Amino acid sequence: MLAFSHSHLRERFPQTSHGRFPKQLAGRKPGRGSPTRFAIIRTRSSVHRPVCSSAHRWTGSSVRRRAVAAVTSTPIPRWKRGSDLLWLVFLIPLSLLLLPLLFCWVKLASPGPFIFRQTRIGRGGKPFTMYKVRTMQPGSDTAIHEAHVMLLMTTNRPMTKLDCEDSRLIKGARSIRMFGLDELPQLLNVLRGEMSMVGPRPCVPSEFAFYDAGHYRRFALPPGLTGLWQIERTQSTTFHEMVGMDIAYLDQLSVWSDFRIIMKTPLALALALRAPIGRALA
Repeated sequence: MLAFSHSHLRERFPQTSHGRFPKQLAGRKPGRGSPTRFAIIRTRSSVHRPVCSSAHRWTGSSVRRRAVAAVTSTPIPRWKRGSDLLWLVFLIPLSLLLLPLLFCWVKLASPGPFIFRQTRIGRGGKPFTMYKVRTMQPGSDTAIHEAHVMLLMTTNRPMTKLDCEDSRLIKGARSIRMFGLDELPQLLNVLRGEMSMVGPRPCVPSEFAFYDAGHYRRFALPPGLTGLWQIERTQSTTFHEMVGMDIAYLDQLSVWSDFRIIMKTPLALALALRAPIGRALA
């Protein structure tokens, strides 16, 4: 199996009569260090087809990407971006007070970087890098969490977390997560326009591949720090119900809706703390 760049493909396969490459050979030229490569495989029918590397399997077919783009082409309301910037004026100074304390705790609890970077799927199905405070041991295998999410999605079981039985967490990580402090760096994603204060739940690439055509509407807006899924989900809420909440949020999108969700988020976090505190006191 030989790897070819886009320029090599141009030399090996001449253009068609329409002046373009055949669709099965179309692809963007990878840059230095990019994992995007195409492997040319000779089949019995002597037709050459490109096979994407495993690092890009999550993107799915071009048909899926075009379908998501077509459904999510509606412009974002201007008031929503203005609302995000207004909330950032209040929240960034608060985060600058808390992040140094979190930095000291994470560094004392575990060696390694303070910020954890992860690829998530944003508006229009486009990937972006989401930032979080690292709450796991460095080098932890994220495939464990992905396998857990895939199991819950395919069996439509309640969307439970692994926090209570996850040995990869650093000391104090459960408390940091319960109060949502690990998501403070995502304010940078909001500032960059990759996320919003309120929106659909940000999904991981492996999860994106399992969405049906009826779910594509949830990518019409940037993912949010909080959302309808945050304030209305229960311990028995399933994956399909959470997706339904994302779509319901789009249907009732308004300034008042966003304000109501943000105001209810602290109460939702407090209610989520009742079960762990109750088990600790029992």
